[in-house]
Amino acid sequence: MDNMEKNYKIAIIDDTTACIDVLLDSLTKYDAVSVVGTAQTHMSAMQLVLDERPDLLFLDMEMPEITGLQFLREIKTLLSWPMHVVFYTAYEKYMLDALRESAFDYLLKPFTQMELQVVMNRFFAASSTNNSLASHLETLSQILPESRTFLVSTITGYKILQPGNVGFLEYLKDKKRWYAHTDEKTFSELKRGTTAEMILSYCPSYVQINQQQIVNFDYLFKIDGKSCVLVPPFGDQAKLSISRDFLKAFKDRFDLI
Repeated sequence: MDNMEKNYKIAIIDDTTACIDVLLDSLTKYDAVSVVGTAQTHMSAMQLVLDERPDLLFLDMEMPEITGLQFLREIKTLLSWPMHVVFYTAYEKYMLDALRESAFDYLLKPFTQMELQVVMNRFFAASSTNNSLASHLETLSQILPESRTFLVSTITGYKILQPGNVGFLEYLKDKKRWYAHTDEKTFSELKRGTTAEMILSYCPSYVQINQQQIVNFDYLFKIDGKSCVLVPPFGDQAKLSISRDFLKAFKDRFDLI
């Protein structure tokens, strides 16, 4: 089937009815898309995206309950399909150039039909390349550099893992990969090539205790001899021994609490 004949699903999130109506009217000119829903509140927006799984999301940057960026931080961990995001916003243009650098697009309020055409052309072109879910999730991570995340593989695809949900990370020599132990008692495989230095840069609470293990300081309960004990649910998952090379630095960090 030709790309332009496909019926792409679009969702709109904006707290202003007039802005939604203008966008709805303008999108009727595109036979290849259908608007599957609109939302004006935080919770209804979350439900809309998860229920309808849109291919393209028009997202208002500023709403009373939550910002567009905050909404993306919440929703990105739940995405299991490729979704393009267009910021539908009145933000000054110089602030949005950085967003486009991360492969996102934007539509500045008020917009012209020509400006919408540029956005839609970019969407159709990007969709026709059949970008993988992984690349879309990587893009979501890039737009939030202050809240870095891990991209981990699952049986069905990929998911985003928040650094704050990880109790400790462990390098398995036989697998030649780092694995993250989360507060949901899951064991997530990080992408090949991830190094300890890269992991430590993701979260200021991470501290290395030996060549194969990194712990999240926020879950530390106590140091028992040359071992560190984490709070539940991590306390009984593995033996976490602090090697001599890392002991002094780790104790110095612990003493700062």
